[in-house]
Amino acid sequence: MAETTATDWIRSLEDGLALLSQRCTTIFMAGLSMGGCLTLYMAAQYAQQIKAVVPINACLYFGTHALAELAYKKEAPDYVVGVGNDVKDPDVTEVAYREIPVSTIKEIYGLMNVTRDLLPKVVCPTLVMVSPEDHVVPPANGQVILNGISSTDQRLLVLQNSFHVATLDFDKEVIAERTRSFFSEQLRPS
Repeated sequence: MAETTATDWIRSLEDGLALLSQRCTTIFMAGLSMGGCLTLYMAAQYAQQIKAVVPINACLYFGTHALAELAYKKEAPDYVVGVGNDVKDPDVTEVAYREIPVSTIKEIYGLMNVTRDLLPKVVCPTLVMVSPEDHVVPPANGQVILNGISSTDQRLLVLQNSFHVATLDFDKEVIAERTRSFFSEQLRPS
């Protein structure tokens, strides 16, 4: 993780998009947390190719000074304790990094800021999913997304029974079904 940058993450997605574009006529994208941020970034930059998106507990800001002050602090440690397992279901354990490189925190902040400024370029149908009890990303990110995008088809789904890692939590079936249904709806002729 310490050896990659936001540019690397984006290039990887662009490579995947190029590959899919050779094989598929319609491309949708969904992502959780930073993946949700990357989903919105890609929808803004590739509006002609990505036809609908589902950001899930997407982070466009953290709202905490503890992380922000680490980003450029002279005496910042190389690593901080990782964020993981924000799951309501006691029978689920998320596999996550035990530590996060501070260099990665800088990259995430840059990505979030750029993506926030690009939100008006998101014009495709967008289903924003938000857990109101998220201990990693402020749930208000969902409203920031809806207020920022230019899509005329923008929807909000509140995940009442999940914490941050909703795709592994009690609402995982709801997420799968609503995502499938939302994307299928985009395939129907208007």
